[in-house]
Amino acid sequence: MKEKQESLRTTHKSEVELIEREKDLCDICDFDLYHNDRYTKRVGMMDSGNKVTGWMCPSCNSEFDFDNKIVYIYGQNSVKGDA
Repeated sequence: MKEKQESLRTTHKSEVELIEREKDLCDICDFDLYHNDRYTKRVGMMDSGNKVTGWMCPSCNSEFDFDNKIVYIYGQNSVKGDA
């Protein structure tokens, strides 16, 4: 019995946290936007008056407003530059 228990693969705490948390996926490309409990991988967008207007997916560069509604769909092969 002891040999069986020792041969079982142990699950690391970070793997358990990944399984337990909800994924935060981009609606366009399914890129996981979760970074940790405090930060996200979303890229903030600002207008010329330095007011935050929404966010952008770092993978496909699609833009969203604060309600997570799509503003522009660029896709991965867009001409727009990276943040």
